[in-house]
Order: sequence, then C-alpha cells, then structure tokens
Amino acid sequence: MRRLILCGVLFIVIFCLRFLAHIYLNNKKKSKKKKELNEIGTPIEILYLIKRFGLVPSKLKSKKIGALISLIDAFILTTTIYVASLVSDKILLEILVGTILVFILIFGINEIFGNYLKRKGYDKK
Repeated sequence: MRRLILCGVLFIVIFCLRFLAHIYLNNKKKSKKKKELNEIGTPIEILYLIKRFGLVPSKLKSKKIGALISLIDAFILTTTIYVASLVSDKILLEILVGTILVFILIFGINEIFGNYLKRKGYDKK
C-alpha cells in the first residue's frame, strides 16, 4: 500500500513539473513571435504526433493538449516505476523490465492519443 501511495505522489509531482515546463516553453516561444513550427522547445510527443498522424501544428499549441501530454507522461513514468519495482529485488531485471515497458507504453499510448486527436479534427483535411 505504501508503494502505491508513493507512486500516486510521484504521479502528481511529475504531472505538475511536466505541465509547468510545457507552459514555460510555450510562453517562451510566443515571446519570439515565430509563425512556423519551432522544433526547439516543442515536446517530442507533439513532433511525433504531427509527423505520424499528419496533425496541424498550430492546433496542438493549447494548454489542453499540454495537460493531456503531461498526464500521459506522468502515467507512463509512474506505471513503469510501479511495475518495475514489483518484479523482483534484482536491479538488472528491474531495469530491463522498466526499459521494455517504457517503450511499449510510449508508443502504445501515443498511438491511441494520435487516433483520438484525428477523430477530434486536429488533422489536416
């Protein structure tokens, strides 16, 4: 039970830090007033979604999308930490399981999120 509470707190901390970083980077880009997609400071998840699903970059600049991406990142990290810590006491096995799980979760959840964004009309028509 203690491990689950620790992961819940870790989830909240990661979400808050990730969301604040997203807001800070977006405000920094707006102050430069560049019209084109600036890849410096743009989260890698957004760049992946733009290229993979043909989404419109200007539509993905909202705080709602930033919050959803922060939520996804926090979920991926806390799930990986929780599952890897349950595996065993051998550190090498935990690292192996954590690495494999992180890649599976990143691509799986981003695939689901990209399809969701396409259905909501964020793609190029």
